[in-house]
Amino acid sequence: MSCCFANISHAYRAWRSAIAQHWKTIMLIVLTLLSIETTLGNAGFWQTCMLSPIEKPLHTQAVGLQTLSDNTQIITDSRNAGWRASGANQVIRSVGFSILTSQSNIAPHGTVEHSSQQNSTLQNDIAADAQYFTQPLQQVVHMRIDIQDSHYQWHTGNTQLVDLSNPSTSVVPQRNIQQPVQAVAVHIAEAQGTRIPLLTITLNAKVPFSISWLRLSLGAVVALLLLAFRPRSSLWRTSLTESKAAQITIICVICVTALVVIVHALITAWWSNNQSFHQPNAYTYDFNQYAHVAQALLAGHAWLDLPVPPEFAQLANPYNPQARNALLAQGVHPIYWDYAFYNGHWYSYFGIIPALLYFIPFQWCSSFFVSGGLALPATVASTISFMLALIGLALLIIRMTKLYAPHTSIATVALGIITIAFAAGGWYLYQRRAFYEVAFATGLMFLAWGLWFWLGAKRPDAYGNPTPVSTAHMIAGCICIATTLGCRVPMIAATCLWFVIFAPEYRSGLLFRPIAALVLPKRWLLGTWKHLPLHKRSVWHTWRIDSAMIASVVAVFTPILAYNYARFGAILDFGNAYQITVSDMLHRHTTLSSLWQIIQYYLFTPPQFSSYFPFASTAHTPIEPWQYADTLVAGLCWLAPAILIPLALPFIWRGFSRTDPAHAQQRGYETTRTMFVFAAVLCILGSIEFLAVAWAAGLDWRYITDFAWYWLLSAYLVLLIVEQRCSQRLYRVLFACMVLLCLVSVALSVMQPLVNGQTMSLSREHLDTYMQIYSWFVWL
Repeated sequence: MSCCFANISHAYRAWRSAIAQHWKTIMLIVLTLLSIETTLGNAGFWQTCMLSPIEKPLHTQAVGLQTLSDNTQIITDSRNAGWRASGANQVIRSVGFSILTSQSNIAPHGTVEHSSQQNSTLQNDIAADAQYFTQPLQQVVHMRIDIQDSHYQWHTGNTQLVDLSNPSTSVVPQRNIQQPVQAVAVHIAEAQGTRIPLLTITLNAKVPFSISWLRLSLGAVVALLLLAFRPRSSLWRTSLTESKAAQITIICVICVTALVVIVHALITAWWSNNQSFHQPNAYTYDFNQYAHVAQALLAGHAWLDLPVPPEFAQLANPYNPQARNALLAQGVHPIYWDYAFYNGHWYSYFGIIPALLYFIPFQWCSSFFVSGGLALPATVASTISFMLALIGLALLIIRMTKLYAPHTSIATVALGIITIAFAAGGWYLYQRRAFYEVAFATGLMFLAWGLWFWLGAKRPDAYGNPTPVSTAHMIAGCICIATTLGCRVPMIAATCLWFVIFAPEYRSGLLFRPIAALVLPKRWLLGTWKHLPLHKRSVWHTWRIDSAMIASVVAVFTPILAYNYARFGAILDFGNAYQITVSDMLHRHTTLSSLWQIIQYYLFTPPQFSSYFPFASTAHTPIEPWQYADTLVAGLCWLAPAILIPLALPFIWRGFSRTDPAHAQQRGYETTRTMFVFAAVLCILGSIEFLAVAWAAGLDWRYITDFAWYWLLSAYLVLLIVEQRCSQRLYRVLFACMVLLCLVSVALSVMQPLVNGQTMSLSREHLDTYMQIYSWFVWL
């Protein structure tokens, strides 16, 4: 403990020294950010500060809107809903919208006067409007401003988002024409029945001056990243092993961020929307699947305690969407969407591990205070798993670097952590944090920590030769990797990495000696063990650790496979074929033509640019013959170009193979060759996993979590290899290009949620934040 505090104290002194050394640069950054905030950040204020507002335009008419008794309006005609006002033959540069809190029946002294007859009329109006009060009040609406010029010709504008609750975003620019206008028409581009606040229009409205702390914070983060990764930064000249302060700082930043996000998720989860809802003649959507699994297991059975309609249970093929739609049209319910149905019971086809890890303990503990226990919100479980996965990935990168390339610069390590965390699906998991992401986040968490334990089990000596491994680390790694089978089945393919990581150990007779002695050719063996005769090799010398590894894997696999048998009667049947979804999964077959289309969409879909914020749109991704396909912003080669870095492996290997044979016995040579093999295997495994996911699961952006990390981890190893050869000019240029690809990958991954129309769009998950960012670009 004292050593830990000493390291933290050393890190604090190092940072204080760095701040004192670069205080002029820091002050320059602060002044630059404040200048940008007051100028570009308030472009709307400077463009409207000299305008003369027209607060009550003449001849203002509301069309297609019905005013309700609660001072709101309902859209009755979606084609013509809006207002039309006179432009008074003036130049109109902006249009503002403000919410009215009451109607205009106000007495001179501000009191509302109602006669008994008026009160009776008001009560009748309230009763007549009651049917509309169930509609949610929408304060972010799409609007289009059309202008009639002095020649009575109309000019159609672009549809814009307007946040009516925020004065800074409720004023929109008018850029159709910059000359006197006769009339202004505001069209509300929302569906019929949408309920909006009662509004008043102001022509030539002024945008208030404001300071956005979100914008300043993002600017500070970008400035610090540019400062840290600039070409002559000290982070490029300081190796990881030389600075414990850098290692502690990286881990502390990630841990503090994880703690803040987890606490925020715990606080906000209880005010989250209901995760179960049903509409007439439609499926029942219940996203509390893990909570139902926990309840079923605590009750002692595998099926879920959910009702099954007799009409649905009697269908010859309940997996046929047409047959289900016919029942829904007849009002049969509940038919649960995306649940597995088998032998008259509902099941969850998702893995059991998240339920055992989070939902059962929470429900059991809460049962002491609430009868029956409480259901843990999936958001909490997803957030905890993702943040632990982020910490595990950071520790994995650091341990991998210290094991294979200890002289790697701090900047390269930090860049590798940021790139893998953002571009390997981590940013998607953070944005969504919903029910579907629990399995991905939990699987990634166990995968990252499992690889970290495995690398920690290696104990090479000073010359890089293998020595007996750490049994505790080995068993912990095996347990973590085996657990991924109960989270995300495709992630179990990471088990193959064991043969790469521990190749020197089992080739030296330190692991699975009986198999190595009988199977491996003698030329593949390492150390003095290979020179001994077969009968003197003590083949059972490693039986303790071999048995421990096998026992740990069996201990994890047994309950997972037994749960499969209890549900579907087969230990390898995970129930994916029995899900109630858009197609008949029991008879679904992906053709080679469909597979090729999915591969193209995943990797090569070009971005679709537009002329207005967010300056991009989702791509159309149809698959023939038809099957479900997610909407994508672009392919991985565009959004995460860092996955292209492993393509340089053949070129680098050709230069490496020409190394003087006299140096072949040096530790650096052997370690570099191990990194080559590791990177190549990661790339191959990622490609196989990619093809398997595309074939079995189809096109959905969240599936990149299954395979993208293989390619990005391979890219990081290539980055380490190239950095070691930066003494040569060609490799310096290659390294700079790779760093640029990583930075571009991070930047595009961060901006991807700004594009509307996708499952992870910011406007869908965090509308308030999206509107703040949207307002930054409206006036530029």
